[in-house]
Amino acid sequence: MRLQVLLIFALFSTCTCKNMTDYFEIINIYFNYRNVKSIDIFPCTESEGYWMFKRLLKDGYSTRVNRNLLDKEFLELPYIKGWFVDLTCSKNIIFFSNITGLDGIWLGYPSVASDLNMTSLRLDSDVMVGSADGRLWDLYGKPLERMILNGAGTWRPANISIPKIKFRYDLGGVVLKGVLVELDLQFFANNITHKIADHDYFPDMEMTQRVSYIFVTYLAKFYNFWFDIVPTDTWGANLKNGSCTGMIGILQRKEADIGISACSFRVERVEVVSFAQRSQELRFICMFMEERIHGTYSSLLIPFSFQAWLCVFVAIVVGATIFSFLQKRDLTEGIIFVTAILSQQGLQKDYRSISARVYSISLLILGLVLYSYYSAAIMNGLLSPAPGSIRNVDDVVKSPMKASLARVPYMIPKVNQKAYVTPELLAKTKRQEKSQQILDVFVGVDRIRHERLTLVADDMSLYAIINEMYTDAQKCNLMEIEVIRSFPFGNPLQKNSQLREMMSQGTLRLRENGIAKREMRVWYHPKPQCLGSTTYTHVTLEAVGLAFTLFMTGVVLSIFILLTEIALKIFLKYNFFSKKFSKTQVRPFLR
Repeated sequence: MRLQVLLIFALFSTCTCKNMTDYFEIINIYFNYRNVKSIDIFPCTESEGYWMFKRLLKDGYSTRVNRNLLDKEFLELPYIKGWFVDLTCSKNIIFFSNITGLDGIWLGYPSVASDLNMTSLRLDSDVMVGSADGRLWDLYGKPLERMILNGAGTWRPANISIPKIKFRYDLGGVVLKGVLVELDLQFFANNITHKIADHDYFPDMEMTQRVSYIFVTYLAKFYNFWFDIVPTDTWGANLKNGSCTGMIGILQRKEADIGISACSFRVERVEVVSFAQRSQELRFICMFMEERIHGTYSSLLIPFSFQAWLCVFVAIVVGATIFSFLQKRDLTEGIIFVTAILSQQGLQKDYRSISARVYSISLLILGLVLYSYYSAAIMNGLLSPAPGSIRNVDDVVKSPMKASLARVPYMIPKVNQKAYVTPELLAKTKRQEKSQQILDVFVGVDRIRHERLTLVADDMSLYAIINEMYTDAQKCNLMEIEVIRSFPFGNPLQKNSQLREMMSQGTLRLRENGIAKREMRVWYHPKPQCLGSTTYTHVTLEAVGLAFTLFMTGVVLSIFILLTEIALKIFLKYNFFSKKFSKTQVRPFLR
């Protein structure tokens, strides 16, 4: 429905003299009730139009007088607009009868509503007609039916009583045609359509389509209509000649009224059909197995970023230099001193120099802050599962894992493969043998457990099988990567269908009152959850491997230096090179 609202006050009168004051009072009351301050008027004479223009303008309305009744561009406005049409002349009566096919709210007065021949009324039309005996009638149309009259209120020249106009919830049992996409289960062909909503009949197959069917049955109860099923084997794709196949093509040719099976809002589909509000969402994911252990070789480095570690190194070097200058000691002793303070090992000696004490206190404060943050982060870093090495679709493509598509309804058509899978990932699946490019979903899920394979499918198809086949330990090592962002599903209708607003409001009603959530909870399996282990979690050797590596490096280096010192002492003792080193004193590196 367009955003504009057409508010027309239609006037029928057999009296040749008009009480324009009464006209204005009724118009003013009605438009205030509809909260509209912008009004266009269609008078029968220029003098009447000029009089109403002045009164409306005086009371704060934005108004204008229209004379060209054939120009409909003024109706197509992106904001709420009021329209007043005086139907005491034949030209306005013709205009009123033809223009009501547009979306809007109309009011006619006084007239016998049943005498009007308004064949262009729609389900979402809002036409109010006042009769000479003081009654108000709400007029609208139904699919496959003519004008419908409902009593709406009463009016008087100085007073008007209009109850709140409600949306039409009763289609009077009209029979609509709905398109159902049949896949593996073939409900219509096997004459078992009553099994579509039966959760005990293959509950893990065609879940999205069956949930959509259930939603339409709820809407049929809300609006009192029935539907005959028109079967097809696909959702539909656009052809080069402008026509469409499958469900979209049937709606495009107006061979059905609504689509019972929901489908995605593709651009090429929106051009030929209309859609109701989204009812479901679908995600396509890569599912694979990646074993994750607690702690890695980099666990001791993860708590600080590279910039933080660089600042710590600079602090040790600068601090050692300052210590050596203040205490007149060797640089290596300063490095040991600063490292001990930053590691919360305290001071080595009691220094009486005030400068040395102030410097030591600043180092202690720095060490306290660094050690506090490092200890807090290391607790989580050592005992938390290591993050997976594959984080996005690009990593999946670059990994040595094989990739296959699951044989699910949305993956079989090639046009869907190009729409729902990235070109790089689709090319990766083509590198395998043709028989391995598309796998049965049960076979693919089972192979994930035993080999390096990633399976591409919609999440609901995989969740249902994984929850049944996998153990808790296997679920903990299971990873999924979203291939594309989740996209909405909705029921398609004929282009600019008058049922669109009804279906959209009904879908919102299902979501607001919890019916949609309840049905999806019944049919859709939840994401596999890793319940974890109740056993005690130990810090692995790999997690502290870096510390031991540094320790062993220091041991080997110290042994090497020790052997070098012993060799130098032996050389000096026997004076092998007495002439060369007679004037040189060799001081050992360590004493």
